[in-house]
Amino acid sequence: MSLKTKLRQPNSVGVIDSDYRGEVAMMFDNIASEGEENYVSLITGIDGKSELDDTGSIYDEGTYLVRKGDRVCQGVIQKLPDISLVQVDVLSETDRGSGGFGSTGVNKND
Repeated sequence: MSLKTKLRQPNSVGVIDSDYRGEVAMMFDNIASEGEENYVSLITGIDGKSELDDTGSIYDEGTYLVRKGDRVCQGVIQKLPDISLVQVDVLSETDRGSGGFGSTGVNKND
């Protein structure tokens, strides 16, 4: 969908707990360029194809139509590993130390 439209999933990741029983929904950002208002009678589906809306409606340019049955996300079922946590008074030293994001370099040659 991101290849053919300006719709993006802002986080691209979601976690659904095993005991959740409600509706699953997706959120999308429309990154179509903003500027002067421009209205059109063509509506674009997520397949990238435009069609004329013959109902007389007009839409903001960059509006996308997501129809029932359109494939907009994927799911992965993953088992969580069994782990054991150990409480300690002091953490052992590592090569990284307390360095934060980016402290190990941005590629393997750093």
